[in-house]
Amino acid sequence: MELRYLSVGCADAIHILLPGPGGRDQHILVDSGSERGDYPGTLRQEMEAIAARGESIDRWIITHIDDDHIGGLLRFLSDTPLRNQLPLDHTEIWFNYCEPDPGLRLGNREKKSVGQAIRLRDYLRANSRLSEQLTTDSRPAAIGELQFTLLSPTAAKLEQLAAQWQLEEESRTARQQKSARQSDYGIRLEAFDPDTQGTDPNVFNGSSIACLLDYRGKRVLLTGDSHPEVLVAQLKALGYADADDRRLVLDHLQLAHHGSEANTSAELLRLIDCRRFVINANGIKHNLPNKRLLARLRACYPGQQLQVYLTHDNRFTRSILAVDQPLQDLELIFPPAGQKYISLSL
Repeated sequence: MELRYLSVGCADAIHILLPGPGGRDQHILVDSGSERGDYPGTLRQEMEAIAARGESIDRWIITHIDDDHIGGLLRFLSDTPLRNQLPLDHTEIWFNYCEPDPGLRLGNREKKSVGQAIRLRDYLRANSRLSEQLTTDSRPAAIGELQFTLLSPTAAKLEQLAAQWQLEEESRTARQQKSARQSDYGIRLEAFDPDTQGTDPNVFNGSSIACLLDYRGKRVLLTGDSHPEVLVAQLKALGYADADDRRLVLDHLQLAHHGSEANTSAELLRLIDCRRFVINANGIKHNLPNKRLLARLRACYPGQQLQVYLTHDNRFTRSILAVDQPLQDLELIFPPAGQKYISLSL
């Protein structure tokens, strides 16, 4: 099985290629990048290849309603030539959508996300096999040998998506102000206190679907923009603990919310045994990933050889560890020249 983390900016788009019967691949997509992103050079190329092989998309997981997760799918819906070659009528779509309270005020960015989500929901209801209201109580079906376990959202987090829309507007304003600050790439890793952590009050992110994938005994955790306290609670409920023989062993972990330090806590990392990590970010938008998170990885896995895969190779991502070189325990890995994705195989 191959996982391709596409280079779609500070956004998520993942293509999972699963060996299927008769030499054909089965295809699972997770999110789709932003509406203004490089859809032609990334997601569209992946989908063209699927269509050219006479194959189809078996499952498409939309983790939550933010533009940087649903925008590419909206581009696809307007891409009539490709949509005719690759219809979604047999595709199972996971998409949690809640109507906002019409009495709540929405800022321009919220109106855009809500409008996009309404367009998407209406199309998917009519033209695909749409599954809504997916929570940690859901038991999704496997695809071939690939098992899915939902670790986020809880039913309570999903309810907040509608009930606390006003809070979401206020929290986004605060985050916009915060993101305007200078990046932390000029600070040496040793200068960070890895236990100092911000919080993410974003209701959209809290509704994000997070999936634990299990394929032939190897596991991957795809986190979307989920909240770490939800993942911690679910992992503990599954019997995992901060002990040598009780940690969740992962082939690799997608670091949530483009490597935001507020979305991957030390408590979560200490429940996990992992050496490979993926960040869907370009170092530009919102100054993500946060370097503090890399310091937290080193603190939680002392003496281990850690690899962090970044979906973009540019002067911003190359500058993240510029003041720290050389490092023996932490390596940043970028897509090969000319390739617009990180490829990891199980």
